[in-house]
Amino acid sequence: MIDLNSVSISKKIHVPLVASIVIGFIVILVNFFYSIENMKKEVYETESNSLSLTIQPKKILVLPMQLISQKIIV
Repeated sequence: MIDLNSVSISKKIHVPLVASIVIGFIVILVNFFYSIENMKKEVYETESNSLSLTIQPKKILVLPMQLISQKIIV
């Protein structure tokens, strides 16, 4: 086991500091990839819904020939 009394103050500070920085970068990278995946999924769903509304065929109103041939003056 390491005797903490024989370790210099510099190593007592730098080892936990470097370890916490490495752990912090790992957490940030995991969060980054999770967020990117979530954003891709959300954008795909939104755009897919938007495109499906745009591409749907429009309903054409078919009027009887009598109504079409009459001239309606308002």
